[in-house]
Amino acid sequence: MRTLLFVFFIAASCSLSAAAADLYVSTEGQDAWSGQSAEPNASQTDGPFATLQRARDEIRRIKAGGELSEPLTVHVRAGQYALPQTLKLDAQDSGTAAAPVLWRGYQAERPELIGGRPVADFQPYQDEILQADLRAQGLEGVVFRQLIFAGRRQHLARYPNFDPQNPYGGGWAYADGQAVPMYAEVPGEDRRTLQYQVGDTRSWAHPEEGEVFVFPRYNWWHRRELCGRRRRRPASITSAF
Repeated sequence: MRTLLFVFFIAASCSLSAAAADLYVSTEGQDAWSGQSAEPNASQTDGPFATLQRARDEIRRIKAGGELSEPLTVHVRAGQYALPQTLKLDAQDSGTAAAPVLWRGYQAERPELIGGRPVADFQPYQDEILQADLRAQGLEGVVFRQLIFAGRRQHLARYPNFDPQNPYGGGWAYADGQAVPMYAEVPGEDRRTLQYQVGDTRSWAHPEEGEVFVFPRYNWWHRRELCGRRRRRPASITSAF
């Protein structure tokens, strides 16, 4: 009787704590694999996971069998990981002081997490400008205001043109009227009207897609939409390199 009770006690104890092995994520992995090795095996039948979401879900599966009995580390290999949606972690994804859950780059590798969509097949357009067809890549209707190219964030197109010698204060159209000291108080100043020079008047093919960026008094930055509705969604994008 004592032997049976002892065996039952051990079995019950094991069910209350889950042993954990390290997990791995790699751009060369697959979410159908076990995630328990840093590289795919020779037969390409097992290896690391492909996504952070899959690693998170595996941790949840492990914890469903009981609290972790040892630390669990998710090692993320070098490479770019585009996240189609936000990676959500909450209380159920936490460990304990004795058995923490850690997320880190694998050894000295530095992975990049990108909350965007990859754009490929850039082709020469004119001068140093490249263009890519978003429609052909299944990205028609995707709204974005930021483009990372060759590891650098690109500048939004501006009028009259971006000035690399003066990237912040140059390359803009300037308001019409008499120049005044930036911090001076002007009695009766109209702060609701934007005046522009006649020479800056242009006929825009799609004015509903335009935006107005304003550096008003005191050098504050403001952005104003030309239209109240959402801008039209682009079917192509261009970038200088």
